[in-house]
Amino acid sequence: MNKKIILLIVVVLVVVLGFGLKYFISNYSKNNAPEINSTKQFNNLETSKTKKKVKEEKKESKEQKNDKVFLPELFIAKDLNDKTDLESFRGNKPLVLNYWAQWCPPCKAELPGFNKIYNEYKDRVTFLFLANYNGEETIKKVEKFVKENNYDFTPYYDIYGVGYTLGLRSLPTTIFLAKDGEVVNGVVGAISEDKLEKQIKELLK
Repeated sequence: MNKKIILLIVVVLVVVLGFGLKYFISNYSKNNAPEINSTKQFNNLETSKTKKKVKEEKKESKEQKNDKVFLPELFIAKDLNDKTDLESFRGNKPLVLNYWAQWCPPCKAELPGFNKIYNEYKDRVTFLFLANYNGEETIKKVEKFVKENNYDFTPYYDIYGVGYTLGLRSLPTTIFLAKDGEVVNGVVGAISEDKLEKQIKELLK
């Protein structure tokens, strides 16, 4: 009888202690658990995403702004003893580079108009008439050709491989450079006087 009573008391104590421990743990968790502000965390996440997006957009904008084409370092010559840096030749003006040859029919066809435009704009634009070079005889032939046709420009010669460097495979080819040296346009084949003047006016805007 006494053993049964003792066993009953033990069971009651275990149950009471169990409920008490559960109650304690529950209250402790509620009072001590860190506060979770889901709105704040979401806003922080969005802010982080926005900053990243703005940074990427700025980077993309900068890349687009710097996405210009400039010619590499090139050298030209007015005779066999000359070596002139193209950038120095251009100076602080837009440049029109005409790659041509005295034996080329389309080149011959466009040169009268080119010479006229040259005389009209040479004070504001640098013109480079760069003749294709095939040995020393080229200089004599070009000088004779320019003199016979009463052209006013001074021919230069592609002794240092400008055409090869730029991959110019057609004669004539005309390249237009802005004041800062950026390549803004190019024409393969003969260009009319009207189109040439239009391109030059665009350079001077």
